[in-house]
Amino acid sequence: MAKQIVEIDYQDEDYLLQLKYPDMVFSKDTAVYYHFLSTILPFQLYMVLPEDSSTVIQTDYPVRVNYCNLSADEIMTVNSSMEYPIRVTSLERTVYDMMNDETANLEMIKEMLDEYADRDNRNKEQFIHYFGAFYDLNDHSEKEQFLTKHAGYRKPVKFSIN
Repeated sequence: MAKQIVEIDYQDEDYLLQLKYPDMVFSKDTAVYYHFLSTILPFQLYMVLPEDSSTVIQTDYPVRVNYCNLSADEIMTVNSSMEYPIRVTSLERTVYDMMNDETANLEMIKEMLDEYADRDNRNKEQFIHYFGAFYDLNDHSEKEQFLTKHAGYRKPVKFSIN
């Protein structure tokens, strides 16, 4: 296998991490950030490695690793903040992961759902795969129904819906 030579003027830590761990995919809060679904910056990097991976991620900053096997349609390539390609979970997988994370920031979830609802590149089939039905998140009653069904573990927290 030929070695890849990469010239970088500035440190793009996420891209360098991706080069060092090619099986790694950014997920959860980190994927929300790269999909521009929230203005809230993640406190740590979230990533996924294959279930059978024995890789140990070594960085100078906090990292949360989840081990699971993602299918090809659950991964997409986006540009890092310095325009280098990095792999992140798909929009729908990101929304699904965040909705199933009891520790996820509630304000980030609210922003994420509002931004996701306005996206032209939503994949209805993937959304249905994860959530069992398609919800129009711009519709107040459908958004409330979605939150009640898929964020019920958050009770008694009351979501404010725009």
